[in-house]
Amino acid sequence: MASLVICTPGGATDNCYVTEAQATAYFTNGLREAKWLGWGATRRARALIEATQEIEEELGGARDSATANRVDFRGAPATDTQLLFFPRGDDTNAVGAYVIPRGVQVAICEQAFWQIKRENAPPLVDHDANREAGVAMQVIDGMTNAYRAGATGRPRIAPRAWTAIRPYMVLAFATTG
Repeated sequence: MASLVICTPGGATDNCYVTEAQATAYFTNGLREAKWLGWGATRRARALIEATQEIEEELGGARDSATANRVDFRGAPATDTQLLFFPRGDDTNAVGAYVIPRGVQVAICEQAFWQIKRENAPPLVDHDANREAGVAMQVIDGMTNAYRAGATGRPRIAPRAWTAIRPYMVLAFATTG
């Protein structure tokens, strides 16, 4: 069976920032290796593709119509023909070939793992839905949940993925006058 994942940094048809082999290598020798491998190749591939889409759409922001850049990512795509934002022009290896930055790859792996894990064992309380609905506080059987915008401000992004991708983001901070 042909792979669902297309990862050729700078490619016009790419749908993912990491290959299946790179993702498996990321989880190898860690506590989550068995769980990752236990989910099956097709499911892992689909999770990697979906994770890339979510990072692109949730964090990259809208495409600037004049430049086709994602407005919330730092830099500019390496070529005019690449489908995904990364690699950027200076994302190259020692021989000058385009590469996806390590932090971006880590973010995709973490987002994919988080998606499958949440699908298999959804939380008892859907905190993301509560945040989206504007719930400020919820009390269930004596347990209180107070909500504020998550660490990312985007509840569909895994905390570990956010930590990995954050250095590649243009972050605007509010200032007080």
